[in-house]
Amino acid sequence: MKFILIAFACILIAAVPAHAQTVEELRQQLEAQKQINELLKQRIRTLEKQLSDKGDDSAVKSLSAPRAESQPAPDKAAGDPEESRALERALVRKGLSILRSGTWELTPGFVWGHSGSEAIHSRSEDYVATLDARVGLPWDTMLGIGIPYYIESDRDLGENSGFGDLSLGVWKQFLAQGDSHPSLVGSLSYLAPTGEDTDSPVPLGSDFHRLRVNVNASKSIDPLVLYGDLFYSYAFSEKIDGIRMQPGSYIGARVGASLAVTPEITSSIGLNFSFLNELEVDGMEINGTKQTVGVLELGIGFLISKRYFLSLSAEIGITDDAPDVVLGISLPTRF
Repeated sequence: MKFILIAFACILIAAVPAHAQTVEELRQQLEAQKQINELLKQRIRTLEKQLSDKGDDSAVKSLSAPRAESQPAPDKAAGDPEESRALERALVRKGLSILRSGTWELTPGFVWGHSGSEAIHSRSEDYVATLDARVGLPWDTMLGIGIPYYIESDRDLGENSGFGDLSLGVWKQFLAQGDSHPSLVGSLSYLAPTGEDTDSPVPLGSDFHRLRVNVNASKSIDPLVLYGDLFYSYAFSEKIDGIRMQPGSYIGARVGASLAVTPEITSSIGLNFSFLNELEVDGMEINGTKQTVGVLELGIGFLISKRYFLSLSAEIGITDDAPDVVLGISLPTRF
């Protein structure tokens, strides 16, 4: 028993110096590392002082920045606001912004319109498939062409279907937005009488050549864009069945605001008023053909991807001469 106790004590005596030596070595290594760190800090402070005296901190930034090869490649869409934000895509559709030169946009769409009242047994329904194409050109200009296909139904006149009038348009940005002034875009559009009437009492076209001039202004107050435009349309007279007919010209204005809810979602609200003059037949004005059309415009858009933008719209008539409601959906697609 005594032999066991003496052996155990010897083991403890031998173990204590070994353990103490290991701890001491760790303390020495830690102290050495602290000294190395302090030297590095002093070196960085010296470099910072030297570069600040020269007015250049690029070398200091390079000490702490990750290596270039470890950084992800930048997203090409980040440098293109029109393609990376829903708001800019919506502004192009409204004619408030111009496509970049060489960029194409093809837009299929569908519109449903309703007018009338069951109480007075008067109702009309319009179903319109639309397709238009736009392309950005040099010198801040844009060219567009579009054609609709109608399916119309009128309780009193009957039904008709076919292609409507062909439209051509050109847009030009005259002034880019600045701190003290808005962006200014003008447009000129031409409506050709290509509608397929087929002798139906429900017309699909106007039978008249028409020109329309727009002047649009917009101002960005992030995340809002306030906009307004003035427009004037003139129809050229035509002889129909030996009678000279002159549709009334109209003038109008629109004001509204578009909101960037998120980079991928935008919404808008606006008011649109137009005043149509009387129809003239052989130089005589026809009473009752003068109209005032007022519409409340609502819209929302979703940027599905860099290529696809989904747009939903609603127009609610607020005057007697306006359609009761018009709902639309379109898918502007970039190429």
